[in-house]
Amino acid sequence: MTSPRYYSGSTDRVLDALYIGQAVTGDPRKRAKTVRDFERHALTEAYTVPRLWWNRIVATSASLKGGVSGQADFIGQDLSDVWLER
Repeated sequence: MTSPRYYSGSTDRVLDALYIGQAVTGDPRKRAKTVRDFERHALTEAYTVPRLWWNRIVATSASLKGGVSGQADFIGQDLSDVWLER
């Protein structure tokens, strides 16, 4: 890639050409086609593995006691120690 902030270390002149091509094209339809070609080539070659990352926010009532929120969506779902305070 032509950007100095591209950290994968891979070089792909096809992606470089497609990126520059979409940046300088004024026609929206031609630009959209070029972007789809860029995506198709990048995902086919798969130089890096996409990784999803987000913060998990769990909203609970103040009357819910004993529960500890797990660090993942599917870990720590045992609710045997959870109770409602009245």
